[in-house]
Amino acid sequence: MKKQTLSKRMSDLFILLLLIAALGAGKVLAMEEFQQPKSVQGQIIDGTGEPVIGATVVIKGTTTGTITDMNGNYSINIPPSIMNPVLVFSFVGMQTQEVAVAGQSVINIVMEEDLIGLDEVVAIGYASEKQVNTTGALSAVRTEELVRKPVGSLNHALTGKIPGLIVIDKGGIPGSTVGDYQIRRLGSPLVIVDGMEQSFVYMDPNEIASITVLKDASAAVYGARAGNGVLLITTKRGKEQKARFNVSMSHTLSEPTYFPELADAATYAILRNEANITNGLEPRFTEEEIQKYREGTDPMYPNTDFWDETFRKYAPMSDFNMNTSGGGNGVRYFFSAGYKDQGSTLRSGDINFKRLSIRSNVDVDLTKRLKGSFDLSGRFENRMEPGLSYSKIMQNFYSSLPMYPTRYPDESIIPYTGLNAYDPVYVTDDEYSGYNSAKFKMFRGTLGLNYDMNDFVKGLSADFKFDYRINDNFNKSFIKTFNTYYYDYDYDTETYTYTESPIKFNEGKITLDEYYGRNWDWMLNYKLHYQRVFNVHRVGAMLLYEAISGRNDNFGAYREGFISTAIDQMFAGADLNKDNRGSASEDGRESVVGRFNYAYRDKYLAEFLFRYDASPKFAPENRWGFFPGVSLGWRISEESFIKNSATFIDNLKLRLSYGQTGLEGNVRFNYLSGYQMQGDYIFSPSQEVLPGIGTTGMANPDATWATSTMYNAGLEGSFWDQKLFFEVNGFYNLKEDILATRAAAIPNTFGAGLPEENLNSKDTRGFELEVGHQSRIGDLFIQVVGNVSWARSKWVHYEEPAYATDEEAYRYKKTGRWTDLTFGYLTDGLFESQEEIDNWADITNGADNANIMPGDIKFLDMNGDSIINWQDQRIIGSNNVPQTVFSLDLNLRYKGFELSALITGAANYSKYYSGQMIVPFGTDLRCYKFFENSWTTENPDPNAPYPRLRNGTQNSHPNWDYPSDFWTIGKAYYVRLKNIELAYNLKKEWIKPLNIDAMRAYVQLYNYGMITNVRDIDTENTVSAAKYYPQMRSISFGLDVKF
Repeated sequence: MKKQTLSKRMSDLFILLLLIAALGAGKVLAMEEFQQPKSVQGQIIDGTGEPVIGATVVIKGTTTGTITDMNGNYSINIPPSIMNPVLVFSFVGMQTQEVAVAGQSVINIVMEEDLIGLDEVVAIGYASEKQVNTTGALSAVRTEELVRKPVGSLNHALTGKIPGLIVIDKGGIPGSTVGDYQIRRLGSPLVIVDGMEQSFVYMDPNEIASITVLKDASAAVYGARAGNGVLLITTKRGKEQKARFNVSMSHTLSEPTYFPELADAATYAILRNEANITNGLEPRFTEEEIQKYREGTDPMYPNTDFWDETFRKYAPMSDFNMNTSGGGNGVRYFFSAGYKDQGSTLRSGDINFKRLSIRSNVDVDLTKRLKGSFDLSGRFENRMEPGLSYSKIMQNFYSSLPMYPTRYPDESIIPYTGLNAYDPVYVTDDEYSGYNSAKFKMFRGTLGLNYDMNDFVKGLSADFKFDYRINDNFNKSFIKTFNTYYYDYDYDTETYTYTESPIKFNEGKITLDEYYGRNWDWMLNYKLHYQRVFNVHRVGAMLLYEAISGRNDNFGAYREGFISTAIDQMFAGADLNKDNRGSASEDGRESVVGRFNYAYRDKYLAEFLFRYDASPKFAPENRWGFFPGVSLGWRISEESFIKNSATFIDNLKLRLSYGQTGLEGNVRFNYLSGYQMQGDYIFSPSQEVLPGIGTTGMANPDATWATSTMYNAGLEGSFWDQKLFFEVNGFYNLKEDILATRAAAIPNTFGAGLPEENLNSKDTRGFELEVGHQSRIGDLFIQVVGNVSWARSKWVHYEEPAYATDEEAYRYKKTGRWTDLTFGYLTDGLFESQEEIDNWADITNGADNANIMPGDIKFLDMNGDSIINWQDQRIIGSNNVPQTVFSLDLNLRYKGFELSALITGAANYSKYYSGQMIVPFGTDLRCYKFFENSWTTENPDPNAPYPRLRNGTQNSHPNWDYPSDFWTIGKAYYVRLKNIELAYNLKKEWIKPLNIDAMRAYVQLYNYGMITNVRDIDTENTVSAAKYYPQMRSISFGLDVKF
């Protein structure tokens, strides 16, 4: 019994030892497994499926990390000591993502754009800074949004993209696209391209890396030139990676957004008869003739559509760009070449614009501490027009009446088409009218050096930069001549006979005018830059010296009397009536710039800056101006009471700023008195004409800079992993010591020319609001951003006389009033009867309304004195610059598809009609079809949109001569579908056999669709009539390829 018990116990002990051994072995194995580092790998792509190269992958809470390779792949080892590891994925311009490893060995990431861009580095003037640490009111635009816009100039591509930026599309022929752009309604901003002042409207957008707008104290770093804000443009640079090539191409077809329809021959005849009756004349056309014009089959009664004969439906435009970037072994590069070919709507095709842009940006690590950069860029532009400018073409177009043919059977004989008119078909053809050629060349070279002085002072570096630019302009106008002919038609023989008219193009002369101008500009700056972190204190400083110099020379010559058009050279002209001219100018500037930044725990931010500017345009004692700025920021989201209780807040920052900048105006050395070339005089019995001189007027040695002081308060934030974000700014700007003369305040009997003095001042106030949302629902990415801004200015002081009466002060005083007010007469429809006219106040300046008839405009007698004059004028509107602008930007992505749309709009501006828009015939002009809606004896509507028809020019009758609300839309507005694009990114497996990394095809509509209360013409038109190259809408097809 005892033996069995002992045996059993020994057996139990053996089993227990085996269990302990097994458990021990398991624990050892488990510990060994735990101590092995875990490897996680994967690929990071963007929303279009493109690999994200150089993205950072870091284990949260450590400094252990890696970056993605050329294919977006990464691999990282997680030490066994880290429990519950989390990977943080980040890349500039993309949303940062955190993913728990949770046993996964493969983690693939799709990164989305970060509209907030907290970690994105933005230009701030002579430096760059993370968006999250900036304290100024600035906005940045990703140039990917601009590249594909089918516009002739880059400023139009910015429409709706930047809160507070007002862009007005005024139309314009290819290569001369007209448009105003202002920041906060203050005026045209300073534009800086890679550190140097330069126009940007015709740059190739494929060269541009970023556009930053400085709107408050941050602009003070540019001192005297930055009174209206600053646009900073930075071009692309290479980085160390294998060479990548990008090819983009597009073709665009454009047509006018809106162009008022002209009256055909029959309508013109009917309306002209009505006007003749009003003027007490016999009808000009019989009913039989009107019917013949309507039918248009009788050779003597044509119904010519000059629009269709002169213009084609679409204007073509093609864009092509190829660029490459990369680097290795201490060298990084970006090369780009782009070509634009833009045609016009002329059937002749003789208005066109061609541009070739090239750029080379190279960075080299010369030594461990010394880096160099060498940039070259060039732009070659060629603009061609026929012998008349487009505005004069349109003048002839409107003077060509539809009852004249545009071509005869013998096309070598050019028709007479109306009083003071040249046949638009022939004047738009350079074979008959000649040509206007404008060639522009720009070359710019930049040398930069950066020395890291960390061995001497940690965080200190020194920069040197030298910029040199040459602009060449060569304009040539070779204008031919031709005769015009009347015609007659023999119905029996069905033949035409022609008689020469007195209308000769270019007054019967062949002329040549040539102009050559060259600008030289150079800029030199030296900069010390310091950046250091001391525990929780981040300190930065900059000190810079800058010198700028420029010179302009130009020369021109003219000859006529060419015996043939075969030789378009100056020597072939006659010596009679020849001319030459020329001029030169130079300018310069010296500046000292300083900036100091401080941040405590990246929570409390401060920036102090100044610029000390000198200009030779002022007297030596007033030559230097000091322009300071200070801005403060508080990242409320970094406070513990936010982090611990409101975790949905990603970022919340309050900003305050004060800054002062300068305004040089148009002052030109007016501290000096002297003489200038002025007029021609005859001094001798031989009657020889000699050039004369005249005084430049009184000097003002006390003139100095005008100042622009900006106050700004802003709040910006994002919530729920940036699903909702916003930014709001309120600002007040005071411009003082604006240069002006006392001409209005001093009697006109004063005999000398008055100098400019620092007299006037005005202030501007306004706000900007931007709100956005972005999210992902499965494979669908949604992004919506809207912004609205408002601004308006008042005269604080305007130099003007003391007004004798309250009526004069109300009508003419500007001090204390909005700067954009427009005065005119108030109206109450149209007169319905002669009795009503007889009992109305005198509109005709003492003529007892003798030329006023039923159907004429009824002007209101506001002061009740029975006389309509200036004392009855009231405020009828503002100016044509919108006080309010807004936009809504939508972006959707689903797998390989992309859909984007941009809606823009404006409100609180005024539209004024004048010229041919209100005067139907003028000097024998062709009228618009909409005048059919005028008041007539058959349609005596007192609320008709147009008064009764008359002959005459604008100043010949009160209907047209008196500014009034009848011809004004005081509160104009529009909402425009600015842009809509559908794109598809081809699948990688389709294009991989072609060694192509990515291919994107798209179709885009631009300027299609609008809601507005402006009638008869495009709402952004600012000319008196439609005698301009109109705003265009277009459809584009494009392809982007990366390999």
